[in-house]
Amino acid sequence: MRILYSWLAEFVDGLPGAAELAKMLTERGVEAEVITPLAGAAGPLQAVKVQRRLPGDEAPFSYEVEGAGGKATTLASRAGNIPDGYTVLASTDAIPTLDELGIAPVRFPLCIPEGMAKADIEADCVIDFAVVSNRGDLLSHLGMAREAAVASGGAVKMPQVADAGSEPAGKDRPVIELPAPDLCPRYVGCYIGEVRIAPSPAWLAYRISLCGVAPISNIVDLSNYVLFELGQPLHTFDRELLHGAISARRAAVGEKFTAINHNEYTLNDSHLVIADAKHAVAIAGIMGGVDSEISAGTKGVLLESAFFTPRNIRVSCKRIGLQSESSQRFGRGTDPTMPPRAARRFIKLAEDIGAAKYIAGSMNDANVHEPGGNAIAFDCARINALLGSSFSDEQICGPLTSLGFTIDKTNGAMSATPPAWRHDIERWEDLAEETLRVNLFDALEARQLVIPLKSGRKEIHLEFIERAEDALLRMGAQQTVSQPFISPRRAAQFHGEGHSLVALLNPDSADQAFIPESLLPGMLAAAEHNRRHGQQPPLMLECARIFSTKPFASAEYFTQKPGTGEFHEQQALGLMFGDGFISPAYIAPDFSAQSPLFML
Repeated sequence: MRILYSWLAEFVDGLPGAAELAKMLTERGVEAEVITPLAGAAGPLQAVKVQRRLPGDEAPFSYEVEGAGGKATTLASRAGNIPDGYTVLASTDAIPTLDELGIAPVRFPLCIPEGMAKADIEADCVIDFAVVSNRGDLLSHLGMAREAAVASGGAVKMPQVADAGSEPAGKDRPVIELPAPDLCPRYVGCYIGEVRIAPSPAWLAYRISLCGVAPISNIVDLSNYVLFELGQPLHTFDRELLHGAISARRAAVGEKFTAINHNEYTLNDSHLVIADAKHAVAIAGIMGGVDSEISAGTKGVLLESAFFTPRNIRVSCKRIGLQSESSQRFGRGTDPTMPPRAARRFIKLAEDIGAAKYIAGSMNDANVHEPGGNAIAFDCARINALLGSSFSDEQICGPLTSLGFTIDKTNGAMSATPPAWRHDIERWEDLAEETLRVNLFDALEARQLVIPLKSGRKEIHLEFIERAEDALLRMGAQQTVSQPFISPRRAAQFHGEGHSLVALLNPDSADQAFIPESLLPGMLAAAEHNRRHGQQPPLMLECARIFSTKPFASAEYFTQKPGTGEFHEQQALGLMFGDGFISPAYIAPDFSAQSPLFML
């Protein structure tokens, strides 16, 4: 996650310097991988003002710029979308892009917003954080600000939002349907009018470009801005291209959809789509459709701000092979209470820059999501025992409160309710981890490790297996280890069509669909392999576990009930004799009950 330091500083007063902040957050489990100061790239460059782009449709593009002292000159750039009037940093012969400067993977120049000087740009930096998969709340400047405030002892300041949605519902209001509440329990939609599509102001382009997204137009850029700021993905539809009610429904089997990347995707009923009365207009939480995207002629907008079930977004992305900035956040879990605030933030910014105006009374918050997390009971003594620490109750409850947890102390019992944005907190051990993370590992006292020595012996069945294998190896046997899975074709070949094999829920390939209930398929494959290579051992053995959905003939097996059905497990020994097998004379006949051969 790319975090712009100057943007983060607006959330927390008294923020430490970038290097110190990166160190503090890394110590608390939020790893800062790279700090990219802008001074190194901006230092040798000079500020110029873009007057206009000269004719030409192929890179490098030419721009007429005004340099120091009002001197006009022509500079080349790989960026083809630099708006007129922008102040950008350039060399003597070119306007370098952020990817050329090694700052961000974006083909857009390093611009200077109004009210900022080149020195302000040089003082800024980008911190790239490695966010673990279960911390989707950190994929925004607000999320990082929460962690920075806890580390530095500051408080988080929320951005201003418009006073929209509190007024009575008007006639011009989107109709929103939630026929799949298990996949989309909350959908906020409102209408934005008087839209004027234009380039974004330089301050907005500066921030989102350094976060890794190229500016497109004011309306599209504002949705990306709110995504990077609050962690809530938004989507904007051209209102005139929509028909009837908006429905967050399951796709039909075989339904076709063309996304804004102009690729067509075939969907099924496991995918969630946003649809109007005619057809799907977006793959929910992943990407919008080409039939309703914002264009230069857009005059009205339907703004979407929703909460989607994380697991469904992750699975859908894998199945259709499509990822986006939105799906990365929805797939890891967004804050279900954030959609209305994010919509009001978009409205506030859109009206401030003169891009659009909210249509009063059009806010519709279709919400069936049950608020509040589950309270997790915990005991401070138990947390200390797990961590090997001696934290006081305040050292445990204090950090949890600062992270947004609600602590309840009733009749001596303690419980903590996680904030809505923390989907990773499920049990009391997670509370222990948060306690240690905030108090730092250095708070633990060094203690001598004491491990009591214990004597023991192998389990009886393992000891027997080893004795059996040793006896057979002394007779000249060669031991094989077969693949633990077989294909549907071999399953039908060896076990018939109505077999009782245990099927894998998520096989890596079609050849690994079943677990065999016999060692025969694997041993025959090994014998065939040996034959092709001119080898024919007189005796082969394999000792492994076999599985079946039906009970085995022998009573010696285990029954497993994992929740997806019952199956049975048994240890098996397979022997395969080749030509010329002669029992070695040096093995004395032994038919006692303790003999491995007798028991076999």
